[in-house]
Amino acid sequence: LDLAENLKFQKGIGYTYNVIGDIFSMQGNLVEALKNDSDALRIFTDMNNINGIGKCYLSIGVIKLQIGDMPEALKIFFSVLLLRDKMDESDIANCYLYIGTVYKEMKDFPNALRNSDTSYRIGTKIGDKKVIAFSLLNIESVYNMEGRPDDALKSATQALKLFNEIDDKYGIANCYKSIGYVYTDKE
Repeated sequence: LDLAENLKFQKGIGYTYNVIGDIFSMQGNLVEALKNDSDALRIFTDMNNINGIGKCYLSIGVIKLQIGDMPEALKIFFSVLLLRDKMDESDIANCYLYIGTVYKEMKDFPNALRNSDTSYRIGTKIGDKKVIAFSLLNIESVYNMEGRPDDALKSATQALKLFNEIDDKYGIANCYKSIGYVYTDKE
């Protein structure tokens, strides 16, 4: 951040604030996450950097998801889709994944599966194994909530294989946790 500020590199400052916001979000410090993401959004808005604006809205939408404000999270994620022509496809895939997650939390399983599948298809098209794996994990969770343990295990196993291929420890741990839930719920 200091280097970007010393160079007056606005795009670098914006992305740094966004990354710092994402780190705070993962740590559960949502107040600081929202502050940093809002600072990044202000910078990208001043620059008219659509991709940066979209990334900030994705991050803010995740914060709304974390606090349980599902209607606001959906509103934000759908607004990101309006920017899709000027955004990276992996961000659009993640947006559909988050929309699927919101619908899953709302127990609207058809919409959860449809959006998670859209994320999966975009991830497959662009060859992004991480997007594919998280999409499969979201699909697994919906299947498990619907009482379809065999389908859930199939999706979780496919996700685990991909997370192992890219050596994503967080994803691997989530897969094992999900597989454990499926077996627990089967009993």
